[in-house]
Amino acid sequence: MPTIACLNGTSRALVNLTTLALSQGYSVKALVRSKSRYHAKVPPQKNLTVHEYSASEDTAALAEILKDVDTVYIALTGPDINVQSNLNQDAVHAICGALVTGLFGPGARSQTKVVLLSAMPVAPQHKGKEGGLMMRIFEKKILNHQYDDLTRAQDFLRKQSSWLDWVSVTPGLIVDTVEGKEVETQFRLSLTDMPEGAISYRRLGAALLTAGAEDKEGEWVGKFVSPIATEKPVKMGWQGMETQRQLLKDVLSMKILPWLMKMAVYGAVFAAAGYAFGVRESGTFLQERFSIALK
Repeated sequence: MPTIACLNGTSRALVNLTTLALSQGYSVKALVRSKSRYHAKVPPQKNLTVHEYSASEDTAALAEILKDVDTVYIALTGPDINVQSNLNQDAVHAICGALVTGLFGPGARSQTKVVLLSAMPVAPQHKGKEGGLMMRIFEKKILNHQYDDLTRAQDFLRKQSSWLDWVSVTPGLIVDTVEGKEVETQFRLSLTDMPEGAISYRRLGAALLTAGAEDKEGEWVGKFVSPIATEKPVKMGWQGMETQRQLLKDVLSMKILPWLMKMAVYGAVFAAAGYAFGVRESGTFLQERFSIALK
């Protein structure tokens, strides 16, 4: 069976992909920062090789890991939504740099396919199509740094099309449970349709496998693919939107609360200054009135 590699194997999407791939007989190479953290999610087992890898390592080390790999998956998210991130862009550069070292002669193509886990709002076919109010807020005000990074990574991959097969998987809402019930909506892959409802991380893992390692005919190569729910879209309230709730907590703690505290400090300073000015002016006024009265 083919061999796949997962860069940032501890991500929820790639953990689910790995579990599915191993169950189907694939060999998996997981590239992670910590083996112990990874094995807390995926136990050691046959056909699973774990490599501790960081972006600071040289190209030769990565090229050795990716040798004989049929498909490499990238799934990265910046640790701080306030900071401009280059994680996906740097990862794509590193992967391509490692793969190109094994090519010789004009017209040579890499035997390894690259699959980038992206996001629906940055797929070219979905740009300009707005979702609901909450999604517009998240996309334009909160996740802009993450989306900028993904856009740059996708643009770089497109420029490698002359020698590299690549796929960008662009899901919409991903939710595992709604009100305590597991989301198990079936999916299909589409190049044009907007995702509706939600799919689970387990289904996303299956979509990654379908669009990447299982695509022997190259149907999805060089394209932006969205997994679309084929069943009735899952309707959920805010409590079911785990990712969005966590993002809102991050925004409150990292953006809104610090801003409110800063405004409170400024307000206290201005109030104190105003009070001091008022007291001084009142004293001057009373002194002048008292002097006039004495005259």
